Amino acid sequence: MLEKIDFESAPTALPYEALAALADASVPNSTEGVCFVGPCSPDFSEKIISGWMRFPETVREFLVEEEFKLVAAQTAGRALPNMAQKQIWKNDLYGRTHMDHAGGLYLNKNKKAVLAEFIWARKEQPSVGANVTEESILQRKWILQAKAEIVPTVYHEVWHAIDHLAAHVLGAGLVSSWGSFQAAYCNDLRELGGREAAEDRGYAYYVTEGNAGSFETFAEIGSEIMGKSLAGPRMIRDWPQSTNFIRSFYRELHQAGNRGGQGIYAYLKTSYEREEALYPSFSFSAAGQALPSPYRPAPFSAGKSSFAPH
Repeated sequence: MLEKIDFESAPTALPYEALAALADASVPNSTEGVCFVGPCSPDFSEKIISGWMRFPETVREFLVEEEFKLVAAQTAGRALPNMAQKQIWKNDLYGRTHMDHAGGLYLNKNKKAVLAEFIWARKEQPSVGANVTEESILQRKWILQAKAEIVPTVYHEVWHAIDHLAAHVLGAGLVSSWGSFQAAYCNDLRELGGREAAEDRGYAYYVTEGNAGSFETFAEIGSEIMGKSLAGPRMIRDWPQSTNFIRSFYRELHQAGNRGGQGIYAYLKTSYEREEALYPSFSFSAAGQALPSPYRPAPFSAGKSSFAPH
């Protein structure tokens, strides 16, 4: 076993044994809504908790009531070992991908956000369809997730949960798939010059085809509203209509929670009914479909299609 890692001066790429160096460390105490799987460094666990606690109590309680869980571990694969055995898949934006390439991800089906202290170095490109074995894991190189990225990643993944669960309780797809947000997102994208122009400005991750682009944009703007995102303040500057929708939705969600009882659920029901009235032919359960005429803005230039965990 190696000596414990100096987290202030860790190398950019670490062998698998570096993870084992934490094996005798204590498992951080879990709190409502947050679960730690195995040992993590104190600094990592503190940032996970602080990021989660930045959300208003009313919002946290709503997510927990809807069975949301933020799961943190040394690696994403250790957080969800059954999923970690799945095959490598091809991703157009990031190349060949496995869940351990992500510092954070949200799983709609599981209602779980996963945060990882270590990330599998992306320069390693496994074969598409290759099974993930213990031997292949031992051969990996790992990168310590940058300290400055941990809290923004918590924000981002919890915002995915808000997007998902606030609509899921109504059988209404995703909030980011609702007509009002799609109209705002499409207008912002048009003002940016279309998909290819947005990609040239560094927004490739947020303008992917289908629902993926708006899904990621919703979460990243939400992160910036919380105080910090990985994309930075430009998300709010360059996506003003989308930002206005999210600010309003979040403010009203919080205020509804403060009214107690079923306040949040009543607000969501009212919001959904308003969306149905504004966009009667829009399929909210089929997230990512194009807005029906006459609500759809002018078409954009064709671009690349991709999706990856954040």
